[in-house]
Amino acid sequence: MKREQTRLGWPLTVSEIEQVHQTALNILENIGMGKPPEELKELALARGCTLSDKGRLCFPPALVEDLIAGCVPRKVLPSRGGAPVELQDGLAHFGHIGVAPSVVDFETGEYRNSTLVDLYDLNRLFDVLPNMSTGDVPISPTDIVNTKNLGVNTLYSIMAATNKHTIVDMGSRDQLDPMIEMLEMIIGTDKKGAEAPITFIYCPTTSPLNYEGKYMSMCLEVVRRGYPVTPLIAPMAGAAAPATLAGALAMTVAEALAVLAAVQMVSPGHPTLLGMWPFVTDLRTGGFAGGAAEEPLLSAAAAQMIKWYGIEGTVPSGMTDSKLIDVQSGYEKGISVALAALAGGTFVGEAAGMQGSLMGASFEAFVLDQDMLSAIHRIQRGIVVNEETLGFKMVKDVINQGVGNFLGHPLTMKYMRSEYEYPKMADRSMISQWEAKGRPDMRMNARTRTRKLLSTHYPVYIDPDLDARIRKTFDIELPIQAMRAECGRW
Repeated sequence: MKREQTRLGWPLTVSEIEQVHQTALNILENIGMGKPPEELKELALARGCTLSDKGRLCFPPALVEDLIAGCVPRKVLPSRGGAPVELQDGLAHFGHIGVAPSVVDFETGEYRNSTLVDLYDLNRLFDVLPNMSTGDVPISPTDIVNTKNLGVNTLYSIMAATNKHTIVDMGSRDQLDPMIEMLEMIIGTDKKGAEAPITFIYCPTTSPLNYEGKYMSMCLEVVRRGYPVTPLIAPMAGAAAPATLAGALAMTVAEALAVLAAVQMVSPGHPTLLGMWPFVTDLRTGGFAGGAAEEPLLSAAAAQMIKWYGIEGTVPSGMTDSKLIDVQSGYEKGISVALAALAGGTFVGEAAGMQGSLMGASFEAFVLDQDMLSAIHRIQRGIVVNEETLGFKMVKDVINQGVGNFLGHPLTMKYMRSEYEYPKMADRSMISQWEAKGRPDMRMNARTRTRKLLSTHYPVYIDPDLDARIRKTFDIELPIQAMRAECGRW
């Protein structure tokens, strides 16, 4: 494999990355993966894998290396009409990729069970928020009458609300066929592989070091049908992974490579977007600690590993443990998303909107967090250094003209947009101006903006005739009346 041989940012040096990789290979060769599905076991044994005396599937390092080398990175996530996600452009793209059971009620601020209408509304919001790159599954609707219809209703609610690239949980095996049938009614049957405007996500392992048979088999079925998949490998350091961060990272990499190998054995060259999502345990309580300082360290290191393999992928961030939109929420999100992006994360999940250790999605928080994401994009762009930007002429002009400042200089006007990022929600006004406006805080501003966006943006991304056919074919529980501005919901 051809790999970068310079320091890949922070926190890991190339030597440390190589040590993590070798440990992951050692794990797969000498410990192996438990509970492999029969279809995968048969395929892997034919390729030179072995079974340990405990029945664990062990991978020869050379085979893993060869399968990694054959991966084709998924460089672009196409859309149905919105902007495609260009993963190779050097900037992080932000999305969600996670399923919360609750939403933070817009009116009361209380946590309540999520609904199908919430899923639709959140994706309408994603459709107009510039830093949300995809349609997504921030919540799992709890009000579905027939749970066998959860998959098609989730997919429908996303694709009706946004024409951005769709990321959706593949659900259960009995839901997969109708999901794909409806998908092909919407996008046609000719858009497969890297051309598909959709990515199926799934959790194919049960840590430590076991395949989750149901989801691994479903993954292989989706791959056979030609659609892209992204595994989310998410062991918790200190609980389902070693307490040492290096050990947790190495085990995450091992599980990720075991899943990647399975996909490549079934479909060589299948477009790859790899999800390494190591999480952190609060060792005092045993609970998930998404806002812990160790979480961005692990996410940044995972981003470096993915880049070193020459693959595109996703890492998690923005996972505040705060239940409120407050100082804790702001600093935990800002630190974690910035580190994941600056370490080379090309698609950063959980990047906005989530509160309470991923237990609740907040409409206002998704809007508020856009300022943070824009600022991180600005930081990633860095400083442009050339003869004009170094400013010798500007300094000479101002000194010679005796003006005393640079505000009126032509180059100030030229660069005021490209050099500077201006927040939409943060308040930079004078104290007296702020007081004259009624001393609003950011959440008040976000509520106003959120209500304005959601009261006016009711897109039609599925042709009405096609929509009628879909509703005749599938039990769609999202009321058509809820998809019209006159519903008065906002």
